[in-house]
Amino acid sequence: MGTKANDLLIGHYLDAARFMLFAGEIRDLFPRIKALDQRLLALHRFVHVLSDPDRGAAFIADRWVWSKDEVSDWETTPAHALQASEIAQVIKKFNDANPGHRLKAGSEHRDLGDQIWGWTHNAGVKTNAPEYLTKARVEIKRKAKDGTPRYPDLGDVIDPVTGQHAFQIGHGGPDLVALSAAALLFWPAALLPATIGLIEAERFQAVARFIEFLKKRFKGSGTITVAAPGLSAHGTGRAIDFRVHDRSGKKLHGAGGAANWRSSGFAAQLKAAMAVAPHFHGPLTAPDEPWHYFFDPDA
Repeated sequence: MGTKANDLLIGHYLDAARFMLFAGEIRDLFPRIKALDQRLLALHRFVHVLSDPDRGAAFIADRWVWSKDEVSDWETTPAHALQASEIAQVIKKFNDANPGHRLKAGSEHRDLGDQIWGWTHNAGVKTNAPEYLTKARVEIKRKAKDGTPRYPDLGDVIDPVTGQHAFQIGHGGPDLVALSAAALLFWPAALLPATIGLIEAERFQAVARFIEFLKKRFKGSGTITVAAPGLSAHGTGRAIDFRVHDRSGKKLHGAGGAANWRSSGFAAQLKAAMAVAPHFHGPLTAPDEPWHYFFDPDA
């Protein structure tokens, strides 16, 4: 099987996995990433989060990007008022401790289109995605002990009666996440949900095997400095980037230059000022952003 045929098969398994695991806007996200390698790497990131016992489906649902209307609604809530109050206290504490400097706060909302653009144009993604696709090409060619393909052709995947994808096996939670990636790997064929329809156990297990591949850790040679599309903290109203200005209003430190934030001492000064804001946590450490804090009204 040549590279083109392998990539076509990878695309079929990618689609089956996204229909098996996700619903709604998350399911529909992946076709918007045009390049196969970048789409596959994004799915790997989602599956890795989904199968992480410390994050899982709840994390994806909580972080999923808000619409502009949802951001507007958030700005009318008591939680937003609490956020604004704590930011004001942080700014006062920082300014009092750093005469001649002014702290400012605020972040532009990054909708899903913005996040997809950021993913596809990120230097680390451009480096790592081809490397991950190379690993997938090796995986998709693997054979069982009897010489049969571990990843057979999936055949017809559109149900002629309903028009639905054959691997669309349900919805769960807030219509965002269908199933746990881990659970798929432990269901005996006899206990598979009736909503699987006509999928025979062999094809189901092959897709589950592909999901197991997607769950494995992958560290490419590049450094990815963006979240998977839809999961950026800047997709909601709760991520705040702080900036340091001088008395004249000139920006000295903004969203960039982590080393300069630390060498100037302002990273430590901001951290100290955040002590008056119990509903904020941070700074973000992966990627390294000492200016980035996250507001959690339930903290």
